Amino acid sequence: MSVHNTQDAAPLTFNPIFYAAVIILVAAATYLQYRYWLAPDGLPLLAELSVKIEQREGEFAAISSRNRKLLVEIEAIKSSRDAIEELARTKFGLIKDGESFYRFSEQFLDTESRAVSP
Repeated sequence: MSVHNTQDAAPLTFNPIFYAAVIILVAAATYLQYRYWLAPDGLPLLAELSVKIEQREGEFAAISSRNRKLLVEIEAIKSSRDAIEELARTKFGLIKDGESFYRFSEQFLDTESRAVSP
């Protein structure tokens, strides 16, 4: 008792459309894999863009931090006269009436420290 009856089976025929379709699909898959893994606009570009995104996120974090500090400084200036006075002294070198302002140059400080040290 044979499970397969060879007399009932149709003989395999060469179907050119099937083989052409298989060749086209294999060629398309090969081309797409090449484009993804090896082409300059594939995986290498993705890796490069990922690095650039990380750099930009770091820059963005630094700028956001700076903006928060500036907002705090703006609020302090809006609400406090002392903050305005401190800003005028540090940024613009302003002094109050009756105050004396002394500025020491680094050259003076260097010569002074050499004279004091043994």
